[in-house]
Amino acid sequence: MKKNENVFYYITTMNENYSHPEIPKDKKCEEGILKGMYKIKEYNEFKKTKIQLLGSGTILREMISAAEILQNDYQIDSEIWSVTSFNELRKDGMEVERYNLLNPDKDQKISYVDQCLGKTEGPIMAASDYMRMHSDQIRPYTNKSFYSLGTDGFGRSDTRKKLRKFFEVDKEHLVAYSLSVLAKEQLITSKYAKEAIKKYNINGERPMPTKL
Repeated sequence: MKKNENVFYYITTMNENYSHPEIPKDKKCEEGILKGMYKIKEYNEFKKTKIQLLGSGTILREMISAAEILQNDYQIDSEIWSVTSFNELRKDGMEVERYNLLNPDKDQKISYVDQCLGKTEGPIMAASDYMRMHSDQIRPYTNKSFYSLGTDGFGRSDTRKKLRKFFEVDKEHLVAYSLSVLAKEQLITSKYAKEAIKKYNINGERPMPTKL
């Protein structure tokens, strides 16, 4: 109340201690943090095939590790986006959508999600340690191909590593899914995805965690 601002502040606490990556030295990042997402890292060595990776919370670290594997082992470039709030991105998307519908004769506004991702290369894959529907909130606000991963179901694991593997949001699954997404979009051949699935001992016939 010191500045007489009519705002709420909230803090999300996790049951895991880890060092957060440094914020990029870009003024746009500060704006993005408040709006819901900002680009935290980019791998652009090979300039052939690229994917957009959206990570939230603790899974952001898994996404960064997956991006490094994609770069080093498969020559796949990526842009990594730290999503600070899927909820805020959805609110912005709904507001923009409402304005456009009520003002069909005026210049149409663009959602913040599409401002960030609309002109980027490659499909989008989002992952968090929440249910898939959490990241799916922003799916309608971009015209790019969008895939989401999350922790749907009940985990039966004694460590975080096993829990993330159970829900298929660990770095190994993120690599395999990324390659499958790129194959589905006909940007690479499916053999790379098949090789990764075999390499990481991923069972393609395994039911979804919600059914286990």
